[in-house]
Amino acid sequence: MSGVNPYQAPQARVDDVAEQGQDFVLAERSTRLGATLLDVAMLMVPGIAAAVSLPSLMAGQGVSASQSMSWVMVAGGIVMLGLFITNLIFWHRYGQTIGKRILKIKIVRSDGSRAGLRRIFFMRYMVPGLVGNIPVAGVVFSLVNVLMIFRESRKCLHDNIADTLVIKA
Repeated sequence: MSGVNPYQAPQARVDDVAEQGQDFVLAERSTRLGATLLDVAMLMVPGIAAAVSLPSLMAGQGVSASQSMSWVMVAGGIVMLGLFITNLIFWHRYGQTIGKRILKIKIVRSDGSRAGLRRIFFMRYMVPGLVGNIPVAGVVFSLVNVLMIFRESRKCLHDNIADTLVIKA
């Protein structure tokens, strides 16, 4: 016998044709995580600051607690709308969120070409967001989505759906 197990799994390596001969460098997993954390922090910090400071500022002016909470919600909505519009502009112009821009990474198509706003917004964010809101299955989908980054290609499931990569800018 030649020492080869006839029952072992095949050892073939399969590469995507589009990923051969590319001139860009994939973003590190930690950099992608950092960009996401920056984007989330940009939403949370102003919201927490408004929730903590506005009620106490308004209490001194004789405003009721329910009115001050209404103002907190309005302020939070304005911040969220501003960040959303800024991210739309950055996605369109640079293929980046604010966090990705700070950490110098960007979203491109798998062939390295520019990823348009519709592809980024709808395919990378809306489709996974909608599927992620399905009871039970959405939790599994969301978990699988982010865990797929540990593959050799460093692509999450939403990258596969949108045919995108995150690269160093």
